[in-house]
Amino acid sequence: MPYFSNFFRLALIAFVLVLPATQDIRATGEIAFVRAPEEIPEGDDVTVVVSATGRETNLDRVLALEYPDSWKIKRAFSVEAGAQTSVRLLRDEEVSALLTPEAGHAVVALGENSEEFDPESDGMAYFVVFSTKPGLSTTTTQTLTVKAALIERTSLDAISEIDPKTKKPKPTNKNWRMTFPPKADFSFTGIVSKRLAVTIRTERVLRTARAVVLEGRKATSASLRTLPEAIREYFAHPFSIQFWFRTTGIQQCFFRLNSENGEELRIGTGLIGQPTFSEVRPVRKLFTASKSLVADGLWHNLVISRDSLSKLRLFLDAQPALISEIPKGLFENITSLTIGDTNADNDFAIDELKLLRTAYREPPDFNRAITTAARDTIHNAFAIFHFDDHGLTARSSVPLKQQFPNGENIGFLPIMITLDTLAQIIETTSPVQLDETMLAADLLSPTRVSISWKTTSELGIKQYRIERRVGTFGAYEKALTIEAKHGLRAPKKGQSVISRNGYSAAEDLPTLSGDIELFYRLAIIGFNEKEPPTYSVPVKLEYGVDKDVFVEQNQPNPFNPTTQIAFRLVKPTTVRASVFDILGREVAVFVNGKLEAGRHTYPLDATNWPGGIYFYKVKTSRTTITRKMILAK
Repeated sequence: MPYFSNFFRLALIAFVLVLPATQDIRATGEIAFVRAPEEIPEGDDVTVVVSATGRETNLDRVLALEYPDSWKIKRAFSVEAGAQTSVRLLRDEEVSALLTPEAGHAVVALGENSEEFDPESDGMAYFVVFSTKPGLSTTTTQTLTVKAALIERTSLDAISEIDPKTKKPKPTNKNWRMTFPPKADFSFTGIVSKRLAVTIRTERVLRTARAVVLEGRKATSASLRTLPEAIREYFAHPFSIQFWFRTTGIQQCFFRLNSENGEELRIGTGLIGQPTFSEVRPVRKLFTASKSLVADGLWHNLVISRDSLSKLRLFLDAQPALISEIPKGLFENITSLTIGDTNADNDFAIDELKLLRTAYREPPDFNRAITTAARDTIHNAFAIFHFDDHGLTARSSVPLKQQFPNGENIGFLPIMITLDTLAQIIETTSPVQLDETMLAADLLSPTRVSISWKTTSELGIKQYRIERRVGTFGAYEKALTIEAKHGLRAPKKGQSVISRNGYSAAEDLPTLSGDIELFYRLAIIGFNEKEPPTYSVPVKLEYGVDKDVFVEQNQPNPFNPTTQIAFRLVKPTTVRASVFDILGREVAVFVNGKLEAGRHTYPLDATNWPGGIYFYKVKTSRTTITRKMILAK
């Protein structure tokens, strides 16, 4: 397995532990956490990886873990350096019964249940996958701890540990001992080293972004449907395939690229969960593989790009590319693209798949607004899948343009991905959002405005500038400037580009009179002063001293199938708020009665409505305001 031995050699050198001076407890191995996400969405699965030195003797040893009691172990396995397969880890009931958890935690001992080992091995790694079900806490974020220890069967000639006070041997378990860190008991109290204890923040994230999910699904797939000739033409020229994914599995096949003569290329992960691009048929050959572990349960961004000089670039999370030479003509006969592997277990989700007719060479070519849904007007797009569909079909938002050989347009054909009955498109914690910053504004009083926005990544963002325009026409004026909380010029190796942040600011309005419209937008400023800022979609506020209700534009808009409608009342009054279709028929009433002063929000679910234009009307005794919204199905 390329890079495998080197990975563990480096990991073990970097995380080697120094044992306390004692002659009474001897360890035949050392361990250290080498991978654990700093932050995860609550409810998503997560993988922690513990590296270990190779076994020097045939003594039994198990990995002991302490973890939050609201979590459950989904699966566990180990991989030895140089091996071609993983080994399932089983719960050791005898040792698990000896462990003492701290408050709010559960414990487990995991072993291979095998006496076979390689004393010359460079090391091994333990992979443990947890399902992080929400706990009892009502807070939106929690900081949780996972601890590890190594427990080994006592050697027959082991020397008992001497109590320094009584000078007598301490009572010990005659069969097992915690040897790393060396402790006389089986508790995790006092284990605080960063090598053996990691903290993971969980954040409550709304599951609004839909993605295609093949998690826990066997022999399932989703296939790109369009003209084979169009796929062949796409891969015959420079291209880039970019997508977001999350997985806790190893040896996953994200995409299969097949030719009519049986050749197959794969984009996926390797034996230790590293991104790979390889050939499967007619011969097995690995073209490129990252050293980064991505089977951690986090969302990652991957780009596979091929230029006209037969150079293949693999970009992971907007880091500098891994570049490899590939044979000319490797992609010439590709006529199909399939998500997943029908002959193996699938355990991943994919969102925002872009098939582009261009080759990327550096991360700045694509990393700005990396978590923003691509505009459907991208001129070099072959297909873009947002996966915001329902059912078993995902449609590309960019149709396929067909032409006669003489260049005359034939028309446009749809491109779609069809799912089998085991794959699904569902709401996930994907970081992809409609706009780089989801901006909202609220008129708190006739003299004060509240502005808020959310981001899922601040890669390339240095600061935000709030700009205001009074009236429909005229220029925007600077109102406020706020520094980015987690502005990132360029990610470091292994660093996530996802940073979910919320901002809020308030502005005192200048003196205004009459009924006017206020517009706010965000100027998003990068680290390169020569580059112009990008701008958020403006939001509009209605200002009027005589109005008793102010109605906001629904968010998001367009939407599918849910959105939120909000309005603010100046004083208590009777309100009727309803929705009408394009023919003027009332299709829903979401409030009809007296409400208190302040801001009121209402969710709207249009799952069973046909797509199209709708209007929502908010009516009081003095004011009637109507807004247009689009249900994009």
